Amino acid sequence: MWRALTNWSNWWDKAHSYSVKAEAIHLDPRGGGLLLERWDKNSVQHAVVLSAVAPSSLRMSGGFGQLQALPVNAILDFSLRGEGSGTQLTMTYRVAGTAANNLDTLAVPVDSVMSEGFSRLLNYAATGKP
Repeated sequence: MWRALTNWSNWWDKAHSYSVKAEAIHLDPRGGGLLLERWDKNSVQHAVVLSAVAPSSLRMSGGFGQLQALPVNAILDFSLRGEGSGTQLTMTYRVAGTAANNLDTLAVPVDSVMSEGFSRLLNYAATGKP
């Protein structure tokens, strides 16, 4: 599961990228590493890795999608725990900001994209295809 999680470009939907190329997204899974999208002469930093404790947890800081342009604090946590012959994966995305950011109106679309990504990750880990 850790290998699947850290191979972001293999499961993230290209429709939710700036380049529309999933292969342009790369994760450096170590503290200070980046979730970075590069294509042509362009680049977007999606998140900074705060902690990577293989194979049990990955924590990143970054506002995804519409949140990137806002002054928010956003933490994406993945927790992996062995369970029987498999792994239980939990994803939590916490976003904080002021009322002026209208986070209440962004919560549903952001949650939808992140939940879709989580489903694609689970499918990729289980089948090799998102």
